[in-house]
Amino acid sequence: MVHTKQYIDEIRRTKAMNIEEQERFSSNYEDIYTNKQTYDAALLAAGSVFKLVDAVRETGSPGFAAVRPPGHHAFPDRGCGFCIFNNVALAAKYALKKGFSRVLIVDWDVHAGQGTQECIADDDRIRLISIHRFQNGHFWPNLEQSAVKTPFKNTVNVPLNATGMGDSDYLAIFQLVVNPIINDFKPDIILVSCGFDAALGDPEGEMRLTPAGYGTLTHQLMAWEIPLVMVLEGGYFLDSIEADFEWVAKALLRQPVPSVILEVLITLELTVHHVSLFS
Repeated sequence: MVHTKQYIDEIRRTKAMNIEEQERFSSNYEDIYTNKQTYDAALLAAGSVFKLVDAVRETGSPGFAAVRPPGHHAFPDRGCGFCIFNNVALAAKYALKKGFSRVLIVDWDVHAGQGTQECIADDDRIRLISIHRFQNGHFWPNLEQSAVKTPFKNTVNVPLNATGMGDSDYLAIFQLVVNPIINDFKPDIILVSCGFDAALGDPEGEMRLTPAGYGTLTHQLMAWEIPLVMVLEGGYFLDSIEADFEWVAKALLRQPVPSVILEVLITLELTVHHVSLFS
């Protein structure tokens, strides 16, 4: 639905490769490592998200797909950044085939979802909001398309040019960007690329989202009473992943989460600019 047949066939062939062939194959891509189980694992990850879309559609209850490999860096014709198949982009296309008419993807992984941007670029029925560390293009994936001005008309980027941003900053982004877009676009399903690498203590992201913050963001999405599918993306600090997932799961179960301390550090003028990008 989003990947080329040639690329899918290339990944399928890794099942028969020896270690030396795997290494040569992986060297053709950016930060991709394969073995004999990669193809099956990637299929299971994407298929699990399809099953979750079906379950959410049938029951109305939200759900979380704890899958590996992650997906949001995978392009239509190549893998990238530990991602083989783009699970969320595939799920968005699948949801449309299953009767949903408008799909919103919220990507709060600390890295921009550049693969998702390209996978959904031709579809006005899908919208992507990507909240990511940018640092004026100096943070991976170091692409201009991850800045405020992007060639992708169905993407709103919220590029963060400072580290150390936490719960209050992300809540401000939700109030000024995410919630207004939900109100205007009126999606009938929301998919979340749920990376935990913006978490407090994560050495890669250098942000300060707490478990309570992740739970509160989830509650904010739940409040819209729109079918919600959350899919695991990045995360490099196991202790924070464990705690963050616990409070996201509690929020999905409509249990209360701890209050967050409000200390807004973000430059709000920059964030407000994004609200008009779909209009």
